[in-house]
This record gives sequence, C-alpha cells and structure tokens, in this order.
Amino acid sequence: MSGPVATPPPSPLQVAQRLQSWFSPALPTGAFSHGHGIEAAIDGGDIHDAASLHAWLDGVLCRGAGRNDAILIRAAWCRVHGLPDTHDRAGDGLSLRDIDALARALCAGAERLEETLSQGRSFADAADAWPVPDAPDAGTT
Repeated sequence: MSGPVATPPPSPLQVAQRLQSWFSPALPTGAFSHGHGIEAAIDGGDIHDAASLHAWLDGVLCRGAGRNDAILIRAAWCRVHGLPDTHDRAGDGLSLRDIDALARALCAGAERLEETLSQGRSFADAADAWPVPDAPDAGTT
C-alpha cells in the first residue's frame, strides 16, 4: 500500500519563471487601485519630477512599507523553505501565523490593512493557477 505521491520540487528555471511572472504587469495584484499614496503625493506637488519621485520611492522602499514588506517576505520564505533567517535576532523562528499577525500589525491604519488584504487576495487568486509542491505545514510551528 502506498501513500500519496509528493509533487516534485520545481526546477530552478520554473522558480525563476514564476518569480518573473509575479512582477509582470499582467498579474492582477490590486496595484491598479493602491499606490501607497503616490497619487496624493503627485496631487500635493510632493512628486513633480524624476528627483522627487526617486526620493519618494526611496522613502517607501528603504524606510516605509516596502521595507517592511521585504522583511516579511524574507521571513516567510525562510520559514516555508526551512532556512534560518539570519535577520531573526531572537532566533525564535516565527510561524507563518506570527508573520501574518506582524504584517497586519504593521499596517498604519484601516485603509493600509484593506489595501494589504486586497492585494494579498488578488495575488493568491492569480498565483493559485500554478501547482505548488507539497510543503510541510509551516504555519503550525
């Protein structure tokens, strides 16, 4: 008697193709309606040329929500793939549920939380089109 057959892990090429597709403008992630306040920054005159756009993006990516997103993505990636997260100074290996709770707590307000959840739902719906290899239940540890 044999058990379920595990899906083989994707090849490096398949991983690269999937990652590239996630950044494609064809992937609907909700970005069409959420821009971290860029519209208001343009309307208010804070963004008016290439230099001011660069400064605004630098703020989002290096000190704002983009930085938080990168930290959370790294933590989740390490957790799912059983890798040590060298940025986890406490060394406690946060579960995916813990990472999700932290991501929600980092939302500065109700609008940011709704934006985050909307984009996550859109991404999950679009990414669900690809088969995912079997993985341990990383959310329970």
